Amino acid sequence: MKKDCEIVDLFLYEYIRSKQRKEARKCSSSSMEEEEAQLDLLMAFMKEKEKNNQVEEHHNFWPHMVKKLIYLHAAMCEPLRLFPPVAFGQRQAIHTNTLPSGHCVNPSSMIIYSMYTIGRSKEIWGENCLEFKQERWTSSKGEITHVPSYKFITFNAGPRSCLEKEMSFNEMKMVASAVLRNYHIQLVKGHRASPTLSIGISMKQGLKVKITKRSI
Repeated sequence: MKKDCEIVDLFLYEYIRSKQRKEARKCSSSSMEEEEAQLDLLMAFMKEKEKNNQVEEHHNFWPHMVKKLIYLHAAMCEPLRLFPPVAFGQRQAIHTNTLPSGHCVNPSSMIIYSMYTIGRSKEIWGENCLEFKQERWTSSKGEITHVPSYKFITFNAGPRSCLEKEMSFNEMKMVASAVLRNYHIQLVKGHRASPTLSIGISMKQGLKVKITKRSI
C-alpha cells in the first residue's frame, strides 16, 4: 500500500507540473526557461525517488504512458455514455432567451435535461445507440475520435465542462491497468447488473465478479 501511494503521489506531482508548464508558455521566455528547469529538476528527483524505493517498472504508469491506452480509453467512454454517474442536470434562466431549437425560455424558468436519455438517443448516436461499441471512440487510424462535449455530456459541456476530466480518465486508466495486469476478473454467471432509479446512477446489487491472481 505504501508503494502504491508513492506511485499515485508521483503521478499527481508530474500532472500538476505539466499543467503549470502549459500555463508558463503564456509567459515570457525567461519564465518558460525557469519553468522548464524546475520541471526537469522535479522529474530527476521523482525518478531518483522511484529508484531508491525500488518501485517495479511495470507498476509505474506515467501520464504519457496512460495516454497511449487508446482502447482502454474507448472502453471507459462507452459505459459513461450509457450510464452517466449523474442522470439529470438542470439550468435556470436569468434573462429571457431563445434556445437553438427555437423554444423561448422565460426568466427564472427551470430546464431539466436527462444525460441518461441523451446518451441513448438515436438522433445523436445512431440506430445502434443501445449497443456497447467502444469503436465509436476510435478512428480507422487507431486514434481517439474527438466527440463534442455537447454530444458526450457526461462531463458537462461548454464553459461548465469538468475541469478534471482529463485527470479523471488518467486516474481510471492507472487503476484499471494495475488491476488488470495483476488479476483476472470474471463476471459471476447469472448475475445481471441493473441501474438504480435515482439522480445518481449506481448498481442496485453491485457487480458480482470472481477475482483470481494472474501468474506473471
